[in-house]
Amino acid sequence: MIKKNRQNSASLFKKENSIVFKYNMRKLFTKTAAKFGVFLVGLMFVSVVSAQYTKTDCPKDAWVINNGQNVNVRNKPSVKGKIINTFKSAKNDDAIVIVTIIGYSKDWVKIGGSRKVNDDKELLRVGWIPAKMVAVRTQREDNKSDSVSLHAQPMEGSEQIGGKVPNGEIVEIIGVDCFGFKVKYKEQIGWLSTFDMSGFPIPKDK
Repeated sequence: MIKKNRQNSASLFKKENSIVFKYNMRKLFTKTAAKFGVFLVGLMFVSVVSAQYTKTDCPKDAWVINNGQNVNVRNKPSVKGKIINTFKSAKNDDAIVIVTIIGYSKDWVKIGGSRKVNDDKELLRVGWIPAKMVAVRTQREDNKSDSVSLHAQPMEGSEQIGGKVPNGEIVEIIGVDCFGFKVKYKEQIGWLSTFDMSGFPIPKDK
């Protein structure tokens, strides 16, 4: 009888230990899975953000559109970003601000410098402003044509798309590359070569 009771106790002890072990393993697995899930979400977020941001090693000039509004410069590409400076609305052509664009992130451009149109004094080195608040003008550098073409890809020899864009037209910036800017003109979207644009607000022939 005593031996049988001992066997029962040992069996019960093993069973209890097995239950406790399974419980602890399930708890550990749940915690690990949760942490791994958070890690994956964070990794996906970083990947998405990285994919949205384009940096260029070929800075290009554009001007801040003078529409009677001040333009806030922020420390990140979001309206939630801290305002680090403000470009006042230009009261005349000499007060128009030229910015050097060094990156793009969905509807925002990163600037790596800024100055007044007729002044070399630097106003601000780095910041973000809405892409819709800057502009470039179509302009053939060699002046051999009164229009320019948009390209399917940011490279020389890339297929030309859509119709010709007349010189002097203001285009919307929606991307940046060493080749030039990805722009939108009316219903056309394509890449505009550096040689076919001007970041200066006053046409060269005026």
